Amino acid sequence: MRDKFKFYCYSVFIVCNFIFIFCKSSSGNNSEQVKYDSSVIKSSDLKKSEWEKQKDNYQYVKEGEKIKKAEKEDSLTEKKDDSLNWGFDIDTSVARNVLISLVIGVLILIIVWLLRKSSWVFDKKVNDKNLLIARLEENLPESDIHPHLSKAINEKDFRLAFRLYYLLLIQQLSLQKQVVWRKEKTNGEYLVECSSKNYFESFNKLTLAFDQVWYGEYELTKSSFEEYQNDFKSTLNQIKQP
Repeated sequence: MRDKFKFYCYSVFIVCNFIFIFCKSSSGNNSEQVKYDSSVIKSSDLKKSEWEKQKDNYQYVKEGEKIKKAEKEDSLTEKKDDSLNWGFDIDTSVARNVLISLVIGVLILIIVWLLRKSSWVFDKKVNDKNLLIARLEENLPESDIHPHLSKAINEKDFRLAFRLYYLLLIQQLSLQKQVVWRKEKTNGEYLVECSSKNYFESFNKLTLAFDQVWYGEYELTKSSFEEYQNDFKSTLNQIKQP
């Protein structure tokens, strides 16, 4: 589970870096600078009275006004086309930022979903194991541990197999009247009851290993489990001897 969590954290880091680089490169130099002519337009030297006298002799065409009118019509046409495409006038940089935000939001949701799903699967497996142990401990002397032990070994769940072996050890001690079994008793109390037995050293060794493997969440390899498996079998045989 820890390895999976590290993997997802590393994935989040990579995605965030990619988004940061993308946003930085897309921002660029998108703004266009508009330069205006700051030169002062001087009024014509032609007097108004003289112009009134001469204007009837010439056919005056207001080219400047016609050009402005044409530009205005083109501008209205472009805005109309944009309104047809977007439904309203919108800046492309704003649209790009909105799109990037949506992409980031979707990526975050996907990552959170993956993290929650992996955590849920892990928690479900842990709960299933705890329920199995609780069910077997409810009436340990009469519980059938061997089928669950074989399944755990076949599935290479060595931590669970170790836990079941230790339950089998306590069960055998109870059946052989070596200890008085009670569900609420601790492993230390069982050790005290077996302190004078010839298998005490091996039982003590397995108890210390059990605390490390189960409560310390120590992951067993196949070879290390097989070594402990031999110790369990040897101790169980010693307990069965009169």
